[in-house]
Amino acid sequence: MKNIKLTNYDHEATNFAKLPEYSIHCGTDYLAVKDVPEKIKQLQSINKILDLGCGSGLATRYLKKHFPNALVVGADINNNMLEQAITADPEGLYLHLPQLNDQVSYPFLPNYFDVVICSFVLHENRTLEELTIFLANIAKVLCSGGMLLAWDVYKNLFHGNWLSIKNISSTTSINEGEQYTVKILPANAEVTGTYWDPETLANIVKSLGLKSNTTYPLVEKNNEINWLDEIKLAPYFLFEAIKG
Repeated sequence: MKNIKLTNYDHEATNFAKLPEYSIHCGTDYLAVKDVPEKIKQLQSINKILDLGCGSGLATRYLKKHFPNALVVGADINNNMLEQAITADPEGLYLHLPQLNDQVSYPFLPNYFDVVICSFVLHENRTLEELTIFLANIAKVLCSGGMLLAWDVYKNLFHGNWLSIKNISSTTSINEGEQYTVKILPANAEVTGTYWDPETLANIVKSLGLKSNTTYPLVEKNNEINWLDEIKLAPYFLFEAIKG
């Protein structure tokens, strides 16, 4: 079995807590989230939202800001990251997901959430089997007509120049299933992940009865922000899937 490196979130939790809130001023990560509110607003019902793998709660707080009348739940397997989320948002609802022998428990009712968000979480799945199980669990907790929105690293990231993220892997290209390491510059947080193509995600969710679409967000030139390749090359993808 190949040697698999994992992000030390116990160590990186305090670094993640230093990241700026999601807005145009947060840098490159803004591309991933800028279209999310409008995507969600397409749904008829937006009452219950799950931020799965919420980490330090950046996406959870972003969703609460845009959907103040919805129940927004953050959930993660790492207690240190959850502590940072609770510190930043004491009135928020954050749940610890128990894990036994690499199997995560999802203590949610089936067909419960209108929206499930995965903010830079797909890369935590190290094998295709793990990824398939992860997406199947999301499909179970989504209600009929519910939406999965997931954003993660796209292959462009490894050969572009970015305002606030740096590829510190020893490659400028990547194949599916390979590992990479990036540094999030505003906080000097390092993350190691496994790369998955959006096409693979689409095939998996199709087998689960979900219809999907993928977009590759860019930004326009802005005199206020010194964008680099963000205006012409998408470092992230935004994956949308609807449960029939």
